[in-house]
Amino acid sequence: MRISGFAFLFSIGVLFTVVTGYSQETSTPGSVYDVKAYGAVGDATTDDTAAIQRALDDAGAARGGIVWLPSGNYMVRGHLNIPSHVTLEGIWTAPPAWSAMAGSTLLAVEGRGDENGTPFITLQPAATLKGVTIYYPEQKSDDIQPYPWCIAGIRDNPSIIDVMLINPYLGVDFGNTRHEAGGVGRFLIRNLYGQPLRKGIFIDGCLDVGRIENVHFWPFWQGAGYTREHGEAFIFGRTDWQYVLNTFCWGYKIGYKFVNVGQGPCNGNFVGIGADFAEYAVYAESASDLGVLITNGEFVSFGGKDSVEVVTTPDFIGTLQFQNSAFWGPAKMIARLDGKGTVTFDNCNFRHWGYIDTPQFAIDCLGGNLIINSSHFFQSCPKVWLREGVRKAVITGNIGSGIEGILNESNGSVVIDSNAFDGIPDEGKNTVVVDNSMPWGASRTGAFECSEGWGKEDRNDSYMGEAYYAAEGDGSKTARWTPNLETSGKYEVFVWLPAKQVFLFGGQKPATNVPYTIARGKQSTTATVDYSRDSVGWHSLGIYKFGRANENQYIEITNNADGFVAADAVKFVRR
Repeated sequence: MRISGFAFLFSIGVLFTVVTGYSQETSTPGSVYDVKAYGAVGDATTDDTAAIQRALDDAGAARGGIVWLPSGNYMVRGHLNIPSHVTLEGIWTAPPAWSAMAGSTLLAVEGRGDENGTPFITLQPAATLKGVTIYYPEQKSDDIQPYPWCIAGIRDNPSIIDVMLINPYLGVDFGNTRHEAGGVGRFLIRNLYGQPLRKGIFIDGCLDVGRIENVHFWPFWQGAGYTREHGEAFIFGRTDWQYVLNTFCWGYKIGYKFVNVGQGPCNGNFVGIGADFAEYAVYAESASDLGVLITNGEFVSFGGKDSVEVVTTPDFIGTLQFQNSAFWGPAKMIARLDGKGTVTFDNCNFRHWGYIDTPQFAIDCLGGNLIINSSHFFQSCPKVWLREGVRKAVITGNIGSGIEGILNESNGSVVIDSNAFDGIPDEGKNTVVVDNSMPWGASRTGAFECSEGWGKEDRNDSYMGEAYYAAEGDGSKTARWTPNLETSGKYEVFVWLPAKQVFLFGGQKPATNVPYTIARGKQSTTATVDYSRDSVGWHSLGIYKFGRANENQYIEITNNADGFVAADAVKFVRR
């Protein structure tokens, strides 16, 4: 049922109509197949599966063509197969807005409850899907159900361009079909937006350079609930020089995941990629020795019980490299590294970490090899922990705030040199300072610990640049400073108070009755501090007699107050 091309030359007006939006009444060029001429209705009710597939088959039989989807809502109760050299094209020339039921929209309903069913759209070699929106009208935001993959590619050169995926359970599969004639190679995914709920893009068995450009996944349809708990935006298995440019996801449990599911690991160039509001921005189980090379990335992890920007698993092998990348947001830590592979951070910015439980090292390396060069640690929290299993490490030419905070327990070959940090302020002789940024300090000046639920701010008016904060409450939020005092005697106790205006953030007021408990063995005294009147700096709680032993000698604060409270540094001065 091929459409004649004579009307293409009928008039300039008809030509304009053909180019800007084909209609049922308008004839089209010979290589263009209008689905409405095949009986498609696009009223969101009539099953248009057969009509659209007939147009696709005719274009395939002609060894190529464009199957045109005019503006409409096309109910597809089955699935579609796009033959080789055929493009299924809608009106969009860029990914559309998030709303469904506009432009050229395909409504998918088949396979509810079965993620292993037939994909909604299958792209044969050299087939293209372009300019359409895909929406699952029977998927419910409060009762997420599995569906098969929305789009799957077979063998070489499939393309997805200018497409919006509203709410598929599984987005794009260019990996599970790898056993059919060797995998998917030289594919192109460009300008893809949407909210895949469980998995976004899966690549595996790509033996010849695949390309992914300008992809944006974010939870506009359902909110961050399901994707935050279960979603994996980008998953890469075997690829031989994958090229990824300007991709981003927000609100997924895992942003970028690197796996080996039997075909082998990933190697490739990843430029300008980002993951925000993830539990794990980058999660690597495997990588090629040639490397997953990430440049100009930005990674943010917060929320959840284990928010870490970069994780390598105990079985990790290969090379993972970050160049000119930024890591920020209230994460537990920047990286937790394990396995036998090599991870490199070069010219990177580490902005926030240590926002869960007690302060954390920015980078906790349990095994393998680690290289950190020319990077900036913005916080005064501890920087790097090299554990016993680390084989080799080079940490050179970095700068940062506060203490150096590099703890080396490795039995391997380690070079730590030419790093510049602020260090601990000199508070004079006979003085011990316990700060919230010293988690291992029990063997040095003392130890700091706090309960869950505190927030943290990096501010110039805090001691060594950061402090913990809590809103008024019932006293369930506690923070404790335990000093390591070498001699017994009388000590004046000081607490560091940030500027009072910091508490006004979010409409909160500074507390006027903050309770500080000074415990000395069996004795205990409570001093009350009025944050609204005291300015930034040290504030004395009085002079008390302390023993040499640290047991039951501490300063403790709670949020049992009438406003915001702060947990920063405590100073003990021998008198």
